[in-house]
Amino acid sequence: MDNYGKGVSDVLQGLIASRSISKIKIYRFMDNKLFLENEQWSFGHEFIQVGNQSYNLNKLIKYQFDGSELSLHF
Repeated sequence: MDNYGKGVSDVLQGLIASRSISKIKIYRFMDNKLFLENEQWSFGHEFIQVGNQSYNLNKLIKYQFDGSELSLHF
């Protein structure tokens, strides 16, 4: 899949759909501490809302998949 020219939001939405993600976990990158996990999320142009919290995808440092879970490190 060619992701050139796509924003982070578009790329993550495509990966989530193709991998049947059921839960997103939010981690603090500096100490790998789990901050939040939820089965509900939605995307904006530059943001992802997980549960009741919004995160700026421009500040995303890394993401990784573990089965049906997606971990986002900010």
